[in-house]
Amino acid sequence: MKNKLLLCLWILTSVSAFAQLNYEKGYILKKDHQKLEGFLLHDDVYEIPSEFHFRKSLADERSTIPSAQVETVYIAPNLKYERHTVAIDDSNTKTGKLSDTRISNFQQKSLLLKVLVEGKTSLLVYKKNNIKRFFIKQGTKVTALEYKKYAIGETKIGYNRNYQKQLKDLFHCGPQNTLKVRYRESDLIDYINQYNSCKGEQAIDYSQIRLKKHTKGRLLYKVKAGVSSTTLGLQVYKSNSTATTFSTQLGVELEYLLPFNSQRFSLFLEPTYHLNAATDVKYAAGSGTIPSSGQVVKVYQTGNVSYEGIEIPVGIRHYWFLNDTSSLTLHGGAAYHIPTSSTMQFTVKDAPKTLESKVSFFAGIGYDYHRKYNLELRFNLKRDMSHENVALANYSAIALKFGYTLF
Repeated sequence: MKNKLLLCLWILTSVSAFAQLNYEKGYILKKDHQKLEGFLLHDDVYEIPSEFHFRKSLADERSTIPSAQVETVYIAPNLKYERHTVAIDDSNTKTGKLSDTRISNFQQKSLLLKVLVEGKTSLLVYKKNNIKRFFIKQGTKVTALEYKKYAIGETKIGYNRNYQKQLKDLFHCGPQNTLKVRYRESDLIDYINQYNSCKGEQAIDYSQIRLKKHTKGRLLYKVKAGVSSTTLGLQVYKSNSTATTFSTQLGVELEYLLPFNSQRFSLFLEPTYHLNAATDVKYAAGSGTIPSSGQVVKVYQTGNVSYEGIEIPVGIRHYWFLNDTSSLTLHGGAAYHIPTSSTMQFTVKDAPKTLESKVSFFAGIGYDYHRKYNLELRFNLKRDMSHENVALANYSAIALKFGYTLF
């Protein structure tokens, strides 16, 4: 059991280490004015990236471009970064490490900013190391929207919300009640969009492009078949014993691709029927004496455990896209087991004991091609199967499953 858990952890870290997301068309304009056009890794992470992954074509090797070398980056359809020299107050925002002064400590820095709204009046943001600052761009001028969280004594926290006055002074069209505008992306994006609309100016709202691209989910219907290797561990009448058996399984899966983040996450329900898997279990039932020698030896008996039933796994799956057709998957969840013809019997005198319904947990990895064919390796963690004569009875399994998407 410990080895299986370690193996699952190794899979999680290994997949995370080499898995890739979508590559989308785009370009990088470097500080030396060199323009690289091709495909960039579309990874809409929270912070400003420290590097960008670029391929001239999807078949080419990946190259890594440090953000320090970058002037402008565009990744279709909704990511754009621009470098500007701006005044920024990067005071610590963590409680317990706050500055004790309300006045912002602005410093001039060359920073890569993410474009949220692009037009005659644009909104940009800098996010790094728990610091989040917004900027207004008009023409070539970039102005910091002043906001600061600071300590008042040892127990109180104050807020410098000078950005609300700045918005009122800068913009005389559109909503004028800036006191309701919070220092958040959603509020500021909405405010700048209303201003541009009021002025009759066209603007690109990258957040809306992101939403439009991923507002629709998708329901997939799959048929699945597989084989599993089951390890059974028992302690029968204080005798420890293990046994391994192989079985087949057939099932269907309903998978709902969630309508965000390029449908990289999904929820699934996978009713599966396990065909009969039976195995004999040899255990020490006591001791006896050999008459001729007087030697005391253990006396072994053979019991039988059989399992056939319905398993109903429910879980979540994450896709890492390798290219336009292939992806690696990582999944996990819980399964409810309903035995239909499952028993334990350890002595001739014992009547067969019917196994009860139980819940277990699982994790696994897989490969998906075109959202049509998929292959998964699943690890079912320890499941209790005990009854009164068995102090410990559980099994864990490794299953290899093949799936085909019907529609």
